[in-house]
Amino acid sequence: MSSHIADTDHFTPEFVHLSQQHAYNCELNSVFLKKLLLLVLLMPALCNGQKNYCKKISKTVDATGTIYNSPDLRSISVIKQLKMNSFFGLNLHFEDTHKHFDAVGAAIEFEDGTILKDRTAKVHCNQEMVEINLGNQPGVSAAHSGGYLVQGFFHINDENIEKFVSKKIVRIELDNTSKMISDKDAVKVMNYIKCIQNSN
Repeated sequence: MSSHIADTDHFTPEFVHLSQQHAYNCELNSVFLKKLLLLVLLMPALCNGQKNYCKKISKTVDATGTIYNSPDLRSISVIKQLKMNSFFGLNLHFEDTHKHFDAVGAAIEFEDGTILKDRTAKVHCNQEMVEINLGNQPGVSAAHSGGYLVQGFFHINDENIEKFVSKKIVRIELDNTSKMISDKDAVKVMNYIKCIQNSN
C-alpha cells in the first residue's frame, strides 16, 4: 500500500494562514491553561498563609472580658482588649540607654512616607534590673543595669485602620526615639491586624 503525503504547495495562502493561526491559538491556550493550573495549585498555599498568621493569635478570656494578642516581635505587637476599657492597637516597646520618665508622644511611619502621630500617648519607662551574685554571701542582690525599657500604645481606629492593613510599617517612635521595623516584621504586623480587627 502506498502512502500519500500532502503537497503543501497546493494549499491556498488563506488555508495556510488559518492553519498557522490555529496552531498559534492552541499554543496560547496551552500557556494560559498552564498558568491557570499553577494559580489553582498556589491558591491553597496563599490562603493557608493568611490562616497561619491568624492561628498565632492568642485569646485570653476571664471574668472581666477578652484579650487578643499577637506574637511579640522585636519592637511591636498587636493587641485587642474587649473589656470595660476596650483597646485595639499596637504595643510599642524597645530598650534605650536614655530615661523617658513622664514622657508622652508616639508615631508610626509607613512605607509610603505617611506618619501618624499621637501626641497624647503615654510612654512608660522602667529601668532594667540585673541580678548580682554576691559570691560568699548568701542570697542574690538586684541592681539597676542603666538600661531602660520603654513602652507605649498606639490606637487603631476606624479613621486609620485602612492604612494599617494596606501599608507596611517601617518605623515606630516613642518620645522622639525611633526604632526601625524590619520588612519581615512589618508583613507579620499587617496580617496580625487583619486577623484581630473583627474579633469579638
